[in-house]
Amino acid sequence: MPDTPYPPKLTITSRVSVRPPPGAAEPLSLAGSAATMWPVVPVTLLFPPTTVDERALTQALQHVVSTYPLLGARLDTTPPAGDWPAHTTRYRRAWAYYDGPGAALAFATHAGSINDVLPKANGRVLDADAASANDLCDSPIVVLRPEAMAQTGPALALQITRFSDGIALGLRAHHAILDAHSAANVIGAWFKSYNALLKGAPLPTLNLSFDRTPIDAAAGAIDAPGPDPALLALADTLPGLRLDMTQNTDTAFPIAALTRAPGAPETEGAAPPWSTWDWASYMHVQQRVLSFTTDEVARLKARAGSKSSLDALYALVWGAIVRARGLPENTNVSFGECIGLRGRVPGVGPEHCGADLIITAAQMNAAETADLRDTARAIRSAIDAYTPTTIGAELHRMAYASDPARRWNMFFGREHIHTTSWLHIGMYDLQIADVKPTWVQAAFPGLDGLVCALEAPGGVNVQLWLEPETMARVVRDPVFADI
Repeated sequence: MPDTPYPPKLTITSRVSVRPPPGAAEPLSLAGSAATMWPVVPVTLLFPPTTVDERALTQALQHVVSTYPLLGARLDTTPPAGDWPAHTTRYRRAWAYYDGPGAALAFATHAGSINDVLPKANGRVLDADAASANDLCDSPIVVLRPEAMAQTGPALALQITRFSDGIALGLRAHHAILDAHSAANVIGAWFKSYNALLKGAPLPTLNLSFDRTPIDAAAGAIDAPGPDPALLALADTLPGLRLDMTQNTDTAFPIAALTRAPGAPETEGAAPPWSTWDWASYMHVQQRVLSFTTDEVARLKARAGSKSSLDALYALVWGAIVRARGLPENTNVSFGECIGLRGRVPGVGPEHCGADLIITAAQMNAAETADLRDTARAIRSAIDAYTPTTIGAELHRMAYASDPARRWNMFFGREHIHTTSWLHIGMYDLQIADVKPTWVQAAFPGLDGLVCALEAPGGVNVQLWLEPETMARVVRDPVFADI
């Protein structure tokens, strides 16, 4: 594993590679292939002190990885030899190989208190930069970059850290195999197995599903030589940015090596607005958490006239970010959002694991985001456009895309935000031994304009990543004082 700069009080005490059983390579789902270049899924959970039996934790994780080998896979975008369905062998489709290093498990100790890594509160605002909860995973994971078609490291890394007064779990997973909901499912399966071992009980039967077929089946006939024109036309009616990531005018950008597939069209969407995203400043992007009570969220929902509390909360935050950025009133701004496929695609339920999401985007003029109701309606409209039928059409388009990583519906920087929701996935219900989490945090990198909504005791937390001047204005916005 590569050397990692750890917090000064943290010491890695042991590392284990948890390998899956031997098996033939298998393709990921259509959604998984589209997520090969997305940021790693990063979960940090903090717990009160409890029993940490390293041998039992390792045995429990081996049980989970043996049951679900994808968790120990090596990812690659080169298909194996053999007769495979056409949609799985097109350019840069993702495959899982079972000849790699397995899942990475680390154990560590921290010389300080668990309070040292908790965000520091100042009223509604918690300063997540003042702590080091993001550093609690010995993660060698990197995304599948176009210049490196194979993923040589693990697709899943976990770390248990012991403090004098608590423990922490850090998880990092390749987005192509797990979204946040799936990560909660996997942690739950691991803890369930561990808890059984602590009690001297047999290892449990696990009931998760990594079956890719429901998602691929929703896309219709995807192995024919060409796509269904009617389905492509339907997919084109959906809201979204449709940015062609091969149109790169900034050769220093990390994604600059994304080249077109042989014979692919010159253009498959709009050119990304690179000039609006100072991507090189990611080291300076600040991280804050805004805390909202259940009553405040209910009042926001009523004020917005929305059927969704999250729409109302996102509308409030989006408007504040647009104001803080000081954009001209007629600037087109976008709100990207991950839409879960669970409950929207037949056969994809709460127990399903994978990259079970696609992305939509609402767009408005900057001035329009000042109206809470209009903004919440715009967000809801972008979500409601994705029905089982239209999702099937979008998956059909993805199946025939010249490169599943080429077209993006999300972007970052001054004119864009991108949101992801970790609500209703049960992170605070995960029990290891006799304790449950006291704090849940998303440990994403510094992407200017990233927003994550998380469950919190007694309410909802909204985690923000913004460049410093914008962040300073957002946290002082009076809109957050009058809810």
